[in-house]
Amino acid sequence: MIRPLEKGTYYTEIIAQLKKEIANGTWKLGERLPGELALAKQFNVSRSSIREALKALAYAGIVESKPGRGTFLLHVLDAPEADDFDDSAYAKLIEVRKLIEGQAAYWCVQRATPQQIQKLEAILREGEEDGDAALNVAHMKFHAAIARLADNPYLTRMIDSLNGEIKRQKEVNFKMLPREDRKEHWKVLEAIKSGDPSLARRVMVKHVEVFWKKGYKHAPATEETQEQ
Repeated sequence: MIRPLEKGTYYTEIIAQLKKEIANGTWKLGERLPGELALAKQFNVSRSSIREALKALAYAGIVESKPGRGTFLLHVLDAPEADDFDDSAYAKLIEVRKLIEGQAAYWCVQRATPQQIQKLEAILREGEEDGDAALNVAHMKFHAAIARLADNPYLTRMIDSLNGEIKRQKEVNFKMLPREDRKEHWKVLEAIKSGDPSLARRVMVKHVEVFWKKGYKHAPATEETQEQ
């Protein structure tokens, strides 16, 4: 059963509830979901919030939007998939990403050659030129390349073991972020190019938090917040 949301909650909570409804069998494969207006009334939110949530689910391959016809269920979720948006589990994954990817950026500065760093820039530029789909792929490649340039096989394996969860985050969360927020990757690159490993780690940690703080209500505290 859909619960009305309190004022100020984010549309990721709408996505979480819709995913649980799908897992519970509220809609069958190929069935049309309620319209934006009906869902907006049920959730007690604006139609724009519903629209963005449905766009994110469509981007993740869960639903399909057909102009003039509505939104249809494309993929039936099981319970684990429906829990992907659980705040507590997601927060813990973000904590691990901050720790591991921050250290990867630190070692990348210390161990990568100038030529290798130039290849990082080439990855980002390629994504910028070919639209959103290519941009998302490029950003996954960017993170993977930084992990490799850290030149620590154990760290690389740790990141590889999280890739499935990280990919699920980005399949939905990345589409939610305005394009200017995606420029965070360029900030990471500039920090790496600066030659300051501590700066690179701080900027990477901040970048990872962007995906959490922009779309989720209960974001983990930043290092700056913890120090205050």
